[in-house]
Parts: sequence; C-alpha cells; structure tokens
Amino acid sequence: MKQTYSRYSLLVALAVMCLGLIGLVPRPATAQTGTVKVVVLDVPGGGSEMLANGIKALDNVKIERQDWFLKQIQGRGFQAKGIMKRPDDIKWLMKGAEIDYILYLTAKSDTAYEGRVVGPETGSHVHTFPIDRTPNGLSAAGARMVQREFEDFLAKKAQESMQAQQQQQQTAQVAQLDEEPSDDPNAVKKQAAQSKAAAKEKFSKDWLLVGVKGNGLRRDLHVAGFNEAVLSYTSAFYPGFSLELEAFPLGKSNPDMASVGFYGEYTHGFDSAQVPDDQGGQSAAPITHIDVEGGVLYQLGDALALKDSNEAKLNLGIGVRYNSFAVAENPALPSVSHTSLVLSSRVTRPAFSDKFMIRAGAKIMPFGVYGTGATLFGETSHTYGFGGDIGGLFQATEDIAFAFGYKFGLQRTVFTGTGEADFVDANAFELVQGFTGGLFYQY
Repeated sequence: MKQTYSRYSLLVALAVMCLGLIGLVPRPATAQTGTVKVVVLDVPGGGSEMLANGIKALDNVKIERQDWFLKQIQGRGFQAKGIMKRPDDIKWLMKGAEIDYILYLTAKSDTAYEGRVVGPETGSHVHTFPIDRTPNGLSAAGARMVQREFEDFLAKKAQESMQAQQQQQQTAQVAQLDEEPSDDPNAVKKQAAQSKAAAKEKFSKDWLLVGVKGNGLRRDLHVAGFNEAVLSYTSAFYPGFSLELEAFPLGKSNPDMASVGFYGEYTHGFDSAQVPDDQGGQSAAPITHIDVEGGVLYQLGDALALKDSNEAKLNLGIGVRYNSFAVAENPALPSVSHTSLVLSSRVTRPAFSDKFMIRAGAKIMPFGVYGTGATLFGETSHTYGFGGDIGGLFQATEDIAFAFGYKFGLQRTVFTGTGEADFVDANAFELVQGFTGGLFYQY
C-alpha cells in the first residue's frame, strides 16, 4: 500500500499548484499612489550610472535597473531577446511588475542616441527625443539633458491627468444636475426605465460560457484487500468528448444576483479491455466512461466591474459529481460508479498577451458513496478525493476561444467487511487523467 500512496503523491502537489494560481492576480500600477516607478535600462557604450542617478534624483520617482528588469522577464516566462519590440509582452509585464515607464537609449549612430519612454497602456513608445553620443557613450551633459527631458515629460503627463480629472468632475456634476428628481411623473418613469434598461444591458454581457472538447483519457484502478486480494487495471489512452457550461442568468433580471450562477460538465469516454472469455481466450469488453457534474457558482468581486475588465475572475462552486465505468459482463473487470459532493474553485486570468488566458481549477470531494460494485469489495464503504485542471484559452474572435489543457481526478474508497469478490477491508484508488482540446463560446 505504501507504493500506492507514493504513486499518487505527485498529484497532491499538482492540486496545490492549481489552487495556488488563485492568488496570481495582477495589482494596479504604483502611479496611482503618487510615486512613479521607472525602469532605467543600461546605456549602449557607457554612462548607465550617470543616467540612473539623474533619474533617481527626480521628485516622486523610484527607479529599477536592468538586472531587476531581466528577473521580471524571466520570472514570467518571457524571452528577453527582442522584448522591446513585442508591445503585448511589455504591456503585460509592466502591469504585473507595477512599472509605470521604461526609459532607455538606443544607438542610432556613432554620434547620436534616441531616447525612448515606453508607457503601460500600449507597451510601446509614448515619447522619443534625440541625445548626443560621445566616444565614451553618454556624457554628463547628455545625462542632464535626458533628466530634464524626462522631468518635462512627467510634468506634462501630470498636467494632462489633472485636466482629465477636472473634466470628469465637470461631466459628473452636469450628469448629477440632469438626474435631479423631476416633478413630472412621466419624466420620473422614463428615467427609471432608462436606468433599468442600462443595467439589464450591462448584465446581459458575458453571462454564458459553453465549451466543447475532445479528450484523450486514461484510467488506473487499484483495489487491495487486507487478505492480499488484488485487482489492478491500467488502460491505454482512449478517446472521448466533454461539454462544459457556466451561466450567470440571474443578473439579467436582478443585478443583485449577478454573482450567482450555475455550472455543468459532461464527459463521455469510449474504452475497451481484454478479458477472459468462455472459450478460454481473450476478447475485448467495451467500457463506457460517463462523468457528470453540476452545481452552483459564486463569482468573487464586483460582477459588474469584472465584465468590463481584464482582471482575474475567481469562481467558487459547490455541486454533485457522478462517475461511472460500465463494462460489458465479464469475470475479470467489474463495473463501478460513485457519487460525490464537490467543492471547487476556478480562476481565469490574462497571461502573456490580451488574447491569451490561463484557466485553472481545483476540486475537493470530501465525501461520497460507492454505487455499482460496492458489494464486491466490502459490506460498507466511503469515498473521497481531489482533482484539478490547468490549461489555456486563446481568443480567436470576440466570442470564440480555442482551449487546451490537462485534468485529473483521484478517488480513494475505503471498504469495511468482506465483499462478494472475497476482498477483506479493501482500499481502492482510482485515477482518471487526460488531455483536452476544443472550443469555448462566450455569450
């Protein structure tokens, strides 16, 4: 039995990793706190220290150097070579590392640099300017010019931000005046109807997710009794398909219920096993694998705000799962099924670019009951387990995404007493794992 435990110990680590992804939520940039975080890259030809010291001396500016920047790139799995030419990667990197601007000089000739400032909104240049280059690289005078140029740039940005805030305040004041209660009953009814229609339109976005996938699945079943009776079966990978559904329809009629939804998943696999036949030989026994799960979802955070953002979305769920392996009648491999309570979590978040999302989930089955096959291995039983999945979504269009991933589920069942197949106080381990690929449709 110790070998059986060690066989599945790595899966425990994988489940913990799936749960850990829940915490990987990017935070807002530090510019909102008043301090500007700037990465200053090394200067080709020399003068890096002078440039860094000059920028560091500016008010409300915190700098990071090139070695720190390279660690951020490597930590997110990007290739450092040519990254400044990949705006999507830079944009995601700046968001995740809380970088407000990247300042660097690129050599245009032996006598000229071009200074470049990269912003987080687009991941590309928002400001460029010429700087003289000497045989020793950047001179002290050149470093002061870069300092003044960047200081003027920050001042201009601050002024633009202040003007935008004033404009927003003025717009809000005008809107407030427009929304003052009217004595006209018809106007009040019209305003209420408009507000209701606006809310309904908002909550009608992205409320349904439907997925269709093809699967390559594999099953391991190991049952061992205290009297050394053993049943062990390992399949090859076999084909199947799955259907997934996540829906939040309640928010369409009641915005207060927009975070409450429903989910369902159906998996169907087609397997076969070589078993002894009546003539003393071997024959193929077809196996039908069915896995059905459904329940209630709750989305953490502001459901309305999340519909218009690229922030991570975290769903918690509670449901019921039914798993069945129906084998054609034979003397060697029994049919089994079990039903379990499921507690789950799922996170979806952007990664690497605006078109790619990481999708990962973790499940715990704290309690379950054996159905078909229960009396073969014992008189009474209880079952429990855990599982997880991790994969990606690539946004092909506004509504359709390609999906791929890996999933697994491990179930342990403890039997007591003597079963019909002469197993005494048996323990059963059942592992189902596989690779998936298909399409998701977002409505």
